[in-house]
Amino acid sequence: TFVWGAMNVTAENFEEAFAKLQGLLPTCSFVAFDEEMTGIRLDSTTEPANGDSAQGRYEKMKRVATTYNIIQFGLCVFTKSDGDDGGFVGHPFNFYVFPSKDARDHTSMIHMSSDTAGFLRSVKMDFQKWIYEGIPFTTNASWSRAVEAVKKPKEENNNKSGRVSMSREPDIEFIAKEMQKVKEWHEGGATSELALEPCNGFLRKALYQELEGYPTVSTHKIDSEDGRRSSLVCSVLTDEEKQKREEEALQAKIDECNTRAGFCRVIKLVSESKKPIVGHNCLYDLMFMYSHFCDVLPDTVEEFKEALHSWMPKVYDTKHLSTSSSEWKDTVLGSLYAEVMEARKDKGELKLAHGFDRYTNEEALHEAGYDAWVTGCIFARLGSDMLDEESPKMMNKMYLMRSLWCLNLCGTDELSVAGAVLHSTFDKSIKTNDILGAFTTRAMVRWVDDVSAFIILPEMASSEEAIKNAGDKAQAAGLTLQSFEDYQKGTSAKRKREEEETGMEKEEKEEKEEERPAKRARNDVKAPASTEAPKKGKKAKETEEAPMEEDEKEPATSKKPAAKKTSSKKAPASKATAKKEAAGKATGSKAPAKKEKAAAPPPEGTRRSARSR
Repeated sequence: TFVWGAMNVTAENFEEAFAKLQGLLPTCSFVAFDEEMTGIRLDSTTEPANGDSAQGRYEKMKRVATTYNIIQFGLCVFTKSDGDDGGFVGHPFNFYVFPSKDARDHTSMIHMSSDTAGFLRSVKMDFQKWIYEGIPFTTNASWSRAVEAVKKPKEENNNKSGRVSMSREPDIEFIAKEMQKVKEWHEGGATSELALEPCNGFLRKALYQELEGYPTVSTHKIDSEDGRRSSLVCSVLTDEEKQKREEEALQAKIDECNTRAGFCRVIKLVSESKKPIVGHNCLYDLMFMYSHFCDVLPDTVEEFKEALHSWMPKVYDTKHLSTSSSEWKDTVLGSLYAEVMEARKDKGELKLAHGFDRYTNEEALHEAGYDAWVTGCIFARLGSDMLDEESPKMMNKMYLMRSLWCLNLCGTDELSVAGAVLHSTFDKSIKTNDILGAFTTRAMVRWVDDVSAFIILPEMASSEEAIKNAGDKAQAAGLTLQSFEDYQKGTSAKRKREEEETGMEKEEKEEKEEERPAKRARNDVKAPASTEAPKKGKKAKETEEAPMEEDEKEPATSKKPAAKKTSSKKAPASKATAKKEAAGKATGSKAPAKKEKAAAPPPEGTRRSARSR
């Protein structure tokens, strides 16, 4: 009997949990979700930065979401209480998921961050249950391909895999012996089934080929206990019996595909329900979910938005909801839950369903099922009224850590801060108080790096008004100010130049690749013994330098590297090189300097731990 007190779902009780979830979804109001992963940070290059564009941030997060794994996936189904205005009943599920041993795609590898492993160990994560009892899964894309393959006509599948040819005498004798049995059985009227000797897959395929000479004979396979050798069972069936058996065999193969799909079926079930889903600081959760259970993450953030929207058209982020208001002091999940439950305790009862009540008197933060319950309770208090609105303002708006933006999953991204926003550059000696002192109104500083920052002025209506407010003080403090709009235009132009230069480098590389076969052909022509290889080509090669990648410029105080001595004769420039030089002159760009060392990782306290969000 399935015991719901534990609420942990493993491979053993997955089908029962799936059936229970299937029964709950049609009448529920919304579904909250959460995940526990094996890591959320690769190195300093994946740390969120205030200056990230939406595409830049997505690329950082994509690297993480396609490297690490999901350990637990929590779902909590919330249904309105009968006769209780504002009350909800929760049904939490805590799924352990583990890559399928049959996986052949990007989900098959396991990676774990040591600091995340240490953190999860400290909160008593059950790694044994994850590894030994986790529900297997594949992506929906792989699942769909597998089902399509088994639905193809048998002849098409046989032709695709090719026909076999035997050369070993024992194999030839085995096939001859078994086909003699078939002949005698068929000539005798074939009144009962005929079971052939167990054999391996190669010999079974040879038998299938031989049995094509008996079009009225149908076969089905019986596996041995060890699964290595199987028997073919022959019978003569009516057309109706044959069709029924083929349909049963096809359904058995589809059922096998469904079993291999595993937890992917849960995501598809939630998607097909079209119910709103709710997470907390959940962009990473959505990207991990898509990568593990839907398909490979697209290259661009806009493609990701479109793909995700087709799966989950209604998403709410309680982090975005809470940070959009000044009412809440701390928006980390556990602290926000305690604060919201106290401030909104009269809004209706939130209770766990019978049999799902382990979390009633037990705090289990960083268990995905519990965090899903907590997230749903916050939404029930802060955002459930939006469910009755035709176009809720907060729907599909995702919080971005250390960013001025919120990501809009079904439209243009929006600034997540109110008031005017300026971008400022300055020298390294400038501190936060120097910036704040340049303004006579309330201001907030979001640092980009040591020499630039965004300045948010909530009480200013426009950038022009904000710059005017700073006046001479900004100049005296050494601040160069520009509106956020002008900053965006500048970064867009820079990005366009970089894309053009990358395209030119690619074109140059392709031209060189095209030249290589011709060079090899010339080198294959043997020169007369008395002649030497021409020196001109060698000199030209000496003067060639590989194009440098554009990166951060060196500080103005650093010395320029000494120029490399080369021959006075220059190699003829390719078309792409000439275009690149012309583009550099047109934009006034300088040659890229040496790369600076990557910044050291931030102190441990500043990282987003496995669930400090």
